[in-house]
Amino acid sequence: MDYHGIRTLLAVRIATALSPDVLKAWDETLVAAMKIPAGTTLLPAIVYVRRAIADARGDLDAYVAIEESLPEPLREPVAVAERLYTAGRFSEALIWVRKPRRSRIGFARRAEVLSGDVKPLPDKDRLEAAILDGLKDRPASQAVRWKIFEQGLDAGVLREYIAKAGDFEEFEALDKAFAFVEHHREPHAALRFYLAWPRLDLAARYVVARWGVWEGEFYEFLLPAAEAFETDYPAAATALYRALLDRIISRGLSEAYGYGADYLARLSALAKRPGGNDGLMPHADYVADLRRQHIRRHGFWDRIPPEAYRSQ
Repeated sequence: MDYHGIRTLLAVRIATALSPDVLKAWDETLVAAMKIPAGTTLLPAIVYVRRAIADARGDLDAYVAIEESLPEPLREPVAVAERLYTAGRFSEALIWVRKPRRSRIGFARRAEVLSGDVKPLPDKDRLEAAILDGLKDRPASQAVRWKIFEQGLDAGVLREYIAKAGDFEEFEALDKAFAFVEHHREPHAALRFYLAWPRLDLAARYVVARWGVWEGEFYEFLLPAAEAFETDYPAAATALYRALLDRIISRGLSEAYGYGADYLARLSALAKRPGGNDGLMPHADYVADLRRQHIRRHGFWDRIPPEAYRSQ
C-alpha cells in the first residue's frame, strides 16, 4: 500500500460503497498487516483505511479499538471523542477528549491570532463543554466555556456561556466578561471582542482611552473599525486612522501612500466635526508633528495639498 498517494485516498473513498461482508474481510486482512514500528512519527496509511472501514460499517467500537491500538503520539482523541459524543456515549467521550492531543507542526503568528485567522483553543474545548452538557454537569461545562473566553476573548463562546447561564445570572456574567475584557493584556484582542459582540460604544471609548497603543499593521480589522466609528464616534475613528497613517509613513510604504493620503483627508474632515479630537492631540498639532518627524517622505507629502498642513 502506498502511504501517501492516490491509492490510499481511493481506498478510503471506496470503503463506503462496499458490502458489510467485504468490509469485514478487508479489515481482517489489514489487521494482520498493521504493524507500527516504535518511534513512528507519521500515521501509516493503513490506519486511515481501517478508520474508513469502521466508519462505513458504522462500528464505533472498532473505530475506538483502532485508536487504542496506536501509540499515544499518533492518536487523534478529539476525533474519537466527537464520534462518541454524537453517539450519546458521553462518559467515554469525556475520557477521550481529555487525553493528550497529537502535537501539530507549525506556528501561528501574533498578527494571525489577533486578526482572527487562527483561533486559540479550537474545537477540543468546545467539544468538552458539549460533552459535559450531555452529562448534565452545567457548572463544569460553563467553567470550560469561561476558560475558552478568557484565553481567546471569543464572543461566540461568551454567547454560548450566556445562553447556558441560569436565571438572573446573565447580567452578572456580562458584567464579569466586560470587566475582564477591559483589563485584558492585549488591547487589539479586546477591541476585536467589542466589535464582534457588538458594542461600538464601548469599543469607541476603549480606543480613545488607549489612543497610543494601536498598531497599524492590523489594518485588516482596524480599518473597518475606523470606518464603523466615523458616523457616531469621530474621535475613535481619528485614533485608528492616525495609527494606520503612522504605520504607512513611518515605514515609508510608498505603495500605500495613496491610502495614507486618503486617511489624512479623512482625519481633516473628522477634525472639523464636534468631538472629532476629544481626548486626542489636536489635528493641527498631529499633522505638524507628523511632518516634522517624516519631512523626508517626499513621495507622501507631494500627494498632500500644502494647505492641508500649513494652516490647520
